[in-house]
Amino acid sequence: MPQPDLTPKLRRLALINVCLGQFMSAIDSRSVTVALPTLSVYFDVSLAVVQWVPLAYQLTIVGLVLSMARLGDKLGRKKIYALGFVLLGVGSASCGLSGQLWQIIGFRVVEAVGGALVLANGRAIASTLYAREGRGRALGMMSMSFHHRAVRRRVSCRRRWLALDFFHEPAGGYRGGVDGLESVAGIGDRKA
Repeated sequence: MPQPDLTPKLRRLALINVCLGQFMSAIDSRSVTVALPTLSVYFDVSLAVVQWVPLAYQLTIVGLVLSMARLGDKLGRKKIYALGFVLLGVGSASCGLSGQLWQIIGFRVVEAVGGALVLANGRAIASTLYAREGRGRALGMMSMSFHHRAVRRRVSCRRRWLALDFFHEPAGGYRGGVDGLESVAGIGDRKA
């Protein structure tokens, strides 16, 4: 796999962008767990029904992550990665605006599709960036950012369920998906 001819600064910027994708996916996959009792009371349903909010995300992302990696190989990783950020933002904002539990569950599926695009193609982009040296360190940074953010969010989150989805994604999705990848032209454009 050829390594892109980039300066160390551009590689670091791209790695930071990919780590941002890990942050956002971690927030989406785990933060809603602390809001389940609030959702149950708000929508006047049992916890067994509310469990579908995190389950919809987890089942979708697990089922799609390999397919989305292949899609990135076929259509170009950069495009697919940026689309993932957009879907994360749209799905998250839509969850925040939802008035019914079934809408939240549906938009969590949209978020999960975006999360699968970001997770699968982010790792591939990082592997391409650091093809000769530092790959282990780059992938380790990505894993650390995913798990650190997830734990920190779980411990510190005491807000209402609306705030979990409505505020964190749109700004980050735009910044990470558009600005970050445009600044490192040529990364992830390889097609299989």
